[in-house]
Amino acid sequence: MKQRQPIRKLRQKLDLPADIALYSPITLDSDEVTIQAHEGIEIYEAQKIRVRTKKGSIVVLGEDLEISKMSPMRIVITGRIHAVELERGV
Repeated sequence: MKQRQPIRKLRQKLDLPADIALYSPITLDSDEVTIQAHEGIEIYEAQKIRVRTKKGSIVVLGEDLEISKMSPMRIVITGRIHAVELERGV
């Protein structure tokens, strides 16, 4: 599957695995990450937020991170985002 140029550049800038950028229910912006179908928050700190999903945990690393919106199905994390990682089997 061919990635669109902006998605590929953002994935590279944030050091994301390809499977997160293409197949997971995540929307990325330079200062915002939206995670769909989450199963709860595991860690909530100013520099690290870890969210549980069915495929593992999604870790957002950065500065001044906060959860700006949250519903049973969606979490929006804002701040200066440096990286998004997928930890499988956590």
